[in-house]
Amino acid sequence: MNIIMGKNYISKIGLGTAQFGLDYGISNDMGKTPLRDVKAILNHAIDNGITTLDTAHLYGTSEEVLGKTLCTEHPFDIVTKIIPIKKEEITEQDIEVVKGGFEISLKRLKKSCIYGLLLHHTDDLKSKNAKLLYEYILQLKTTGKVKKIGVSVYNNEQINYVLDHFSIDLIQIPMNVFDQRLLQTGALKKLKAHNVEIHVRSPFLQGVVFMTPENLPSNLQGLYPSLTRFHALVESAKTTPVSAALTFLMQQREIDKVICGVNNPEHFNALIQNISILPEIDSVLFSSLGVDDVHLINPSHWNN
Repeated sequence: MNIIMGKNYISKIGLGTAQFGLDYGISNDMGKTPLRDVKAILNHAIDNGITTLDTAHLYGTSEEVLGKTLCTEHPFDIVTKIIPIKKEEITEQDIEVVKGGFEISLKRLKKSCIYGLLLHHTDDLKSKNAKLLYEYILQLKTTGKVKKIGVSVYNNEQINYVLDHFSIDLIQIPMNVFDQRLLQTGALKKLKAHNVEIHVRSPFLQGVVFMTPENLPSNLQGLYPSLTRFHALVESAKTTPVSAALTFLMQQREIDKVICGVNNPEHFNALIQNISILPEIDSVLFSSLGVDDVHLINPSHWNN
């Protein structure tokens, strides 16, 4: 097996923090990460040159936990997401709620400014008077409370709409060996043409890549063929599911950060070990793993 020494790839890893505030992930049987483990993970991240933290107002106590564990002069770029509005028409009162939520996020994080702010519900920009919401987040950038503004999306249609109507600096997209939609549509290249920083979430599809095909829950049985092929690829490359999944994403040069969540320091150390030595896998082999059914590759549909 040929390998790629991946020291340069470690800097492309961002740390997802949903597990710090919620019981998160289909393969997570450990629950919310204890505070002592959070501290250890963050210290290990600093030691390994990881500088991006991803959180959200809706991630339970995640922001509060980060505020408690991070020292004042930490090296992390923090990206959070604002409260969704989810209404057909946005009012001034809605903006006040969003403003209050953002100020709470800053207070929880113990920060006066942060690196990135994303709309958690991108379709809020399709609502009537969406200009009010966009003007608010733009003001946060102008006044220096955030460096970059953007959106968290689920599909190509949302990307096209946002790029056609608004100027953004940062976007978070779903992508993994099973969800290759935005690669196939050319969305990555389009985003880079607009100078948008790209962060990828769900690189392991909430832990599905670690599961055996036989252990898939009933609502995800449609992933059985692709997961079987994936594990065959892992075996033939003499590597691990983590390394193979990360290799696929690191092959996409447009991606700036891959957001990975870990539950404990042991998981973090395993992640670093796997990203440090990546196998050489022909990109063509990954193309057969893609699945189009959003009910299988979009976790928000799994309980529907």
